[in-house]
Amino acid sequence: MVPELMIDACSRHFRREFSTRHQGGVAIPHGLALNDGMQEAPYPYVWLGEDGILRLDYGRNPRIDLEAIQSALRQHVAISTVPRPVLVKGQGMVTSTAEAEDYAATPEVMAVTTAVALMQPTTIARIAAKLYLTYRQPPYPCRAFDREADAIDWLLQYVPRE
Repeated sequence: MVPELMIDACSRHFRREFSTRHQGGVAIPHGLALNDGMQEAPYPYVWLGEDGILRLDYGRNPRIDLEAIQSALRQHVAISTVPRPVLVKGQGMVTSTAEAEDYAATPEVMAVTTAVALMQPTTIARIAAKLYLTYRQPPYPCRAFDREADAIDWLLQYVPRE
């Protein structure tokens, strides 16, 4: 089989069977990266957009625990030590542990975070996010959105002027 066709067939399979992210135009499962010899990649997937907004993708139906949020912070600091707005994405129902929520309010996280937009594409997820924001009230501006374009528009006001 031609390598491009193998990759295409694998990506179709992974899109059906696993939560995916895109790298170089090919869908691959979270935790794997094609460019590093198929070694495990950090979770969540974190990158800095050209617009100055840091993005965290937790994949499908994630349960954000202390280890995941600590990994996100390590990646954030490795990418940029400048405080930045953060777009948090997850497909389906996103849940988190109390330890992860507490850690999100620590001085270490606050030092590199100017604002957070939570992408909540489903009605039930938006309701859960609004309840979280009502009772937890993070120490930085934080809002839930159902459209990524709206979240980015809101976060742009928190991008540092360089």
